[in-house]
Amino acid sequence: MRKEEKTRLRREKIITAALFEFATKGYQGFVINELCKVDGISKGVLYHNFSGKSDLYLTCFQESFEKALAVFLGVEGQVPSLADYMERRHQFYQQYPEHSHIFFEAMIATPEEL
Repeated sequence: MRKEEKTRLRREKIITAALFEFATKGYQGFVINELCKVDGISKGVLYHNFSGKSDLYLTCFQESFEKALAVFLGVEGQVPSLADYMERRHQFYQQYPEHSHIFFEAMIATPEEL
């Protein structure tokens, strides 16, 4: 496996684990040391990829925002009617529970440090 591929996979592993932790504990309850301990991620690798908690959170939010946008706009890529939006929002919750939590937390109650 090439170095770039290993780096990408490590980064994805960190993001996936962080999404789950942010979804269950929120930004304030998230602790990098716990993430590393529970998910077997070395701190060195984490800090090589992210400058800290806020950088990791914003990366997770960006990924969540992109998924939400794809679901909300649908294949036609246009702003839906209110009824369609509500249906798609429900669909987003169902398909991406971790993403939906961080997405709506960031939109409604953005952590002050950010």
